Amino acid sequence: MIAGFIKFNPNTANIIDSNSISSLCDNGTLDFTINFNVPIDKYIFNFYGNGSLRIESAIEISSGLRVTFNEPCPDLVTIVFYEV
Repeated sequence: MIAGFIKFNPNTANIIDSNSISSLCDNGTLDFTINFNVPIDKYIFNFYGNGSLRIESAIEISSGLRVTFNEPCPDLVTIVFYEV
């Protein structure tokens, strides 16, 4: 079951579309924290990009996910969260 998603441009930190996401925090160059509207105990996530997408790290946190991308990064990334 899809718990939420976010579609955004990681180069500008602009959110294009989202569902069940409370915020996108820009922690620095290509480093983001994505927060859920409500906490999700267990989830899995998939990343999609409109070009080559390389992820340096993805760390689950209690309120969402912290993710860092490697350069160059595409201008459209979608992350889909699924409840376990």
